[in-house]
Amino acid sequence: MLLKDINVENNTIGYGPGGATAFEATFYDSKAWLAQADDGQPYGVRGWHDYTDNEGNVFTVTATASHWMLVQGEQDISSLASLNRVLDQEVANLGCETALLPFKVEGTARVVDWSIESNPEKMTGTYHDEPIVLVGIYSSASREAFFAVGDMNIHTHAIFPDKEFAGHVTRIEMAPDARIYLGQ
Repeated sequence: MLLKDINVENNTIGYGPGGATAFEATFYDSKAWLAQADDGQPYGVRGWHDYTDNEGNVFTVTATASHWMLVQGEQDISSLASLNRVLDQEVANLGCETALLPFKVEGTARVVDWSIESNPEKMTGTYHDEPIVLVGIYSSASREAFFAVGDMNIHTHAIFPDKEFAGHVTRIEMAPDARIYLGQ
């Protein structure tokens, strides 16, 4: 699938491996956040938004919200599992037996472990007290189709706006100021 053919709107969340898994693609805020492990770059990652007409993904998973609903109250996001529990509860509160929802979490990560699964190089890292936007797709019915992690209903990427790249989230602990938004 060519990146130029992916419809990325203002409220689209998505992800997928680039052609030959040479890069990771995360879709958020009307643009592609492309990342590739590269020891010669700041943070060990080459991050970019512009792509050629013939660059593509092996596959792409996206979900687009018509608008965002703020989850009210302070939520415990001390791990991916706790984020998954919060989203499970919110989906139940909405009265949905099955759901496919884009979500985002804005705030500061006390700790975030991330990875870039590009080839031939892979990169992992840990940041502390980092401004972050977590983006992902929640799917209680089609977990495999959206590459949900483990026994959870979510697949989550981190956008690092100050560092201009995005990657997989392998561990997260958000500060209490985090705000969770569900796509509607």
